[in-house]
Amino acid sequence: MIKPKDLHGGRFLWGAHHPHCERHRHHLIWIGHHPFCLGCTAMLVGLLLGAIWFAFFSPPSFTLAGWVLFHFFLLIPTVLQPFLQMKTFKILSRTSLGFCVASFFLTGFFSLQQPISPVLFHIFQITSFFLVYRVLSGLRSMKIDNPCAGCPHGNYPVCDWNLPRLLETTEQKEIFTNFKRADCRKPL
Repeated sequence: MIKPKDLHGGRFLWGAHHPHCERHRHHLIWIGHHPFCLGCTAMLVGLLLGAIWFAFFSPPSFTLAGWVLFHFFLLIPTVLQPFLQMKTFKILSRTSLGFCVASFFLTGFFSLQQPISPVLFHIFQITSFFLVYRVLSGLRSMKIDNPCAGCPHGNYPVCDWNLPRLLETTEQKEIFTNFKRADCRKPL
């Protein structure tokens, strides 16, 4: 059985992993004529900034408490972001998250004076990372923003907006002309 994601027009554009229709504009950043996922792009920029900060500027010598507090404060925008869905704040939040992740691992592994054996500290560090990841993911899942929900044009990829892409090839035209219009409105 053919799945919509396997069809030519059923895939998201590279780097976007969201439909690039107007209803998803707050999930995307356009670079030139190509959409990219806002969250992933901003987080990648933050990771790069964190790595550059570590490599070229001497990060301050942290005490363990200072190190934990510094990274906690970098996470505050990420905690608030599910409740503040403004595009500029989402960019700030994801960039801060990327910077936090890079700094957390680079300073923790290479410049922090560990209070216990390095192996135990790194196990603690990695475990802490995954626990915070789970908490933040759980918080984010409580406020899922799905622009396709309730869309009058149907659900991606068989919505009215994307249908022309799905009908671009002869094989796909044959598949979709056999669908009843009402079937295209049902979620996959």
